Amino acid sequence: MPFGTKVFYIRPERQGQESKEKFDPRGVPGVMVSYGPGRSLQMIDWEHYLQTQGEVRIEMTRHIKVRLNEYPFQELKA
Repeated sequence: MPFGTKVFYIRPERQGQESKEKFDPRGVPGVMVSYGPGRSLQMIDWEHYLQTQGEVRIEMTRHIKVRLNEYPFQELKA
């Protein structure tokens, strides 16, 4: 998986919890930055990055969905 790829992940505190409604979104957008210990991945919390105008918060999880052809940092330049 290329670095900088857009991913959707479940925050560790939400894993195993049910949503309020069946079809509520559970995934949080992120950007893959590195491989973590074991089979986990480290990613930037994209919503937090945009809300704070550049403050980086790194999350680590194994539960992700990947969007291979989407690179969020390229979209910021436009």
